[in-house]
Formats: sequence, C-alpha cells, structure tokens
Amino acid sequence: MKTFIAILFVYSFLFASCSDETMEVEKSTEISQATLNAEDSTSLDPKIKGQGHTGNFAYRIDSANQYSAGFSQNLEDSLLGSSIRVCVNFWAKATDVKKGDCLALSFCKKNGECTWNSFDILNYHAKPNEWINIVDSVTFAENQFNDSNNLIKIFAFHANKNTIVDFDDITIKIKKIYTVLE
Repeated sequence: MKTFIAILFVYSFLFASCSDETMEVEKSTEISQATLNAEDSTSLDPKIKGQGHTGNFAYRIDSANQYSAGFSQNLEDSLLGSSIRVCVNFWAKATDVKKGDCLALSFCKKNGECTWNSFDILNYHAKPNEWINIVDSVTFAENQFNDSNNLIKIFAFHANKNTIVDFDDITIKIKKIYTVLE
C-alpha cells in the first residue's frame, strides 16, 4: 500500500510539473516612495520632542491638532486605467487606543470626489503607551482611475480629541499593479 501511495505521489508531481498551463500572476511597479520621520526640521506638521520611535521627534495628534504627518502625491495621467496599491509601514503609539485614531488615506479626483480609507490603530491590536508597527496596503481598482489629475493624500487623523497619538517612521510606497500570464 505504501508503494502504491508513493508511486501515485510521484506521478501526481510529475504530471503537475510538466503541465503547460499558464497562470495569472500579480506583478507591481513602484511609482513612488516617501519616508516621513519627524526629525525633518522643515516640517510644519505638529510633532513632539523626546517621544520618537527612533530619533528625538514624533508626529503628534491630540486635542489641539487633529491632523499631522501629511503627504500627498499627484498621480501621472499615464496611470489612467491602472490598479494602484498604496502600501504603508509606520509606527504608532496612543495614550488610549480608540476607534478613529488612524493614518488616513484619501484618493481624490479633480471633480472633488474622494474615496477614504484608514489604517485605524485599534484594528491592529495596539496597546496603550506602546509603539506598534503597522504594515498594510489599500488597492484601488483600475476603474477608479478613469480621469486625469488624481491625488493621493495620507495623514495622521485624530477622531478622538481626548487622547494623544504619536506616529513615526512612516514609509509610503505607491505601486502600479498588473497581472501577467506565466
């Protein structure tokens, strides 16, 4: 019986590996990359000294500052009809983890229509007063890019004004996503 199972396994492996079937495989091309750390002395975004994940500074949202760590990217018209993925990798720390405190993402068209997404730190099991590394992405379908002058914005957003949230070491990658047959 063991011999029969072994022969069947080998036959299945050879048959599968010799197949000429093609498969759709997702590929990507990086369009742009940005790194935001609060050490940049030219940034006007609210930040705090002595509280950084790395370095001396972190971006801060609190009762006085609803937004911080702003980034925007115009998308080239050559990307019309493409799927776009926005990848984020950042560190966050909150005095009290509440729904709505997040790194927000908006995709806006020239007519003012916007699609909103967020990387809400509560969804990543953040704990109070502890830095958490969040790595995630959002993909916009190709039918969302049918007009010129599209803009992607990313920023720290504070829905709860009675807590303090710090952000640091934010990396943003924007990629064009496509499939090929292999």
